[in-house]
Amino acid sequence: MKHEIVLTRGDLTLRPLAPEDGPALRELVDAAMWAGNSAPLPVDGAAMSAHLAELIEREGTFAFAVEQGGELVGRTSLYDLVPGLRVEVGHTVYARRVWGTSVNPGCKLLLFGHAFEKWALERVA
Repeated sequence: MKHEIVLTRGDLTLRPLAPEDGPALRELVDAAMWAGNSAPLPVDGAAMSAHLAELIEREGTFAFAVEQGGELVGRTSLYDLVPGLRVEVGHTVYARRVWGTSVNPGCKLLLFGHAFEKWALERVA
């Protein structure tokens, strides 16, 4: 679903994913890293834009573009949100050049921090 959440930590920024990110994101991924996703790998930038548009519109999904130093390096999401009960983290893919770096741990810290601050206590309040 559309949102305006922006999360930052150092040079890492999670901002709302946009269909316009499709061509750049498609350049970052290949079939091997996409394997296991529930949707087939989009064949080109336009197809990736359409795929992202569907992801962005899903109810209970907060999709993010991942930028490091202002450069797009991937995407990730919070999804299947049930406030106070659960939220899933996934739909994640990163450029190979950031694998094994602080990008994924930093993203997860931002996502989980936001989820706990925003939704975790709704059920006990």
